[in-house]
Amino acid sequence: MDKKLKSGILAMLIICLYPLFPLSVAAEDSPSPVLGYTLDMLPVILSASEGRAGYSFQVWAGLNRIKIRVIGAHLLMPQSMIKDSFEDYEVNVAAILIDYFFTRDLRGFWIGSGVELWNSSVKHKKTGETTLFTDSIITAGGGYVWHLTEHVYLNPFAALHFRINDSKVLAGNEEFTRKKFSSSASVKIGYRF
Repeated sequence: MDKKLKSGILAMLIICLYPLFPLSVAAEDSPSPVLGYTLDMLPVILSASEGRAGYSFQVWAGLNRIKIRVIGAHLLMPQSMIKDSFEDYEVNVAAILIDYFFTRDLRGFWIGSGVELWNSSVKHKKTGETTLFTDSIITAGGGYVWHLTEHVYLNPFAALHFRINDSKVLAGNEEFTRKKFSSSASVKIGYRF
């Protein structure tokens, strides 16, 4: 990753996260930190629609209103979502996000932001050429944590993703185009210790 890209990611993180810090942990009665993990159903469903396995595992740590999530995901985009001359569009995601909850116990409504790397590959149908590429993404979103039990919860959410790199992706002498902005919505199933 070049220096300009790293600086841009850092600047966007500071801009997105700065408003959260005055509201953070120090001003409140401080309970113990909470740990948990989550499974996002979107990569599972998208990949399954193409007969393949997908996943999105998230581990997190939280205190009062702040949660930090680390995410690893893999998905195969359905053929209906990509240009006809390409196939096997696979995405591997590594991400770190920070969420702010409007209540102190990491329940209810939340907003968050962070950075993601999408390491991807796509195959050109005619030539069989597979191209590898990486997109750097800034993400912002929100959702609602709804507890089914003391430990198990559902987390419906929506997010916007902004691709900050402008690199072209060529396979079989044809450009594979990606949107600058994209969105996602899903339901996560989680467990908190």
